[in-house]
Amino acid sequence: MMGRLLGLDFGMARIGVAVSDAMQIVATPRGYVDNKVPKQGFKDLVALIDELEIKKVIIGMPLHLDGGKGELAMKVDEFVEQLSRRTHVPLETWDERLSTAEATRVLQQAGVKAHKHKQVVDQLAAQLILQNYLDAHASDMGF
Repeated sequence: MMGRLLGLDFGMARIGVAVSDAMQIVATPRGYVDNKVPKQGFKDLVALIDELEIKKVIIGMPLHLDGGKGELAMKVDEFVEQLSRRTHVPLETWDERLSTAEATRVLQQAGVKAHKHKQVVDQLAAQLILQNYLDAHASDMGF
């Protein structure tokens, strides 16, 4: 299945967004969707899915280090269930343990000031989630 994939880093205030190229090789940050009003957030996500002709949505699942689910993972499950009622594309969760921590480390190493992290950490986390998914599935596509 070729075509663009959408990667999401769910948060109560913002949902980080990344998109792959049509060959599903590279993930690129695409900003974020405001999630303070979830009904509007879902509308914005569905519009983006339609606009970019997304073939599948990959949602980061924040598991504990032992693989268990905590409160935020349960909220992601709810989010996935609600999004599945609003879009026709397949949805898949992907283990995102430490993706936000990794995104923060990358920003620090790049010299981005701490007060600017919030502006980009969600989309960078979404990019890391999607890129990890793409890398794990590259052999499925003959790469």
